[in-house]
Amino acid sequence: IELFCLGEETPVTTSDAMGALNFSIQTQESPGCGYARCGILRLHDPSGAKLDVEGSYHQFNNTVVEM
Repeated sequence: IELFCLGEETPVTTSDAMGALNFSIQTQESPGCGYARCGILRLHDPSGAKLDVEGSYHQFNNTVVEM
């Protein structure tokens, strides 16, 4: 699975053999405005077998996401 920042064409990272995504992103946060980059993340299956899933860092952090 590839992880993208919404609106970007290059993946931030790709999952390992166990399906885990480990990453860090350089961004800025403004109160009331959110993150300057990667406010919304998109999980994408390059094989096309699964539908994309979108969510925030807070929704995805330390969770299991089923696609």
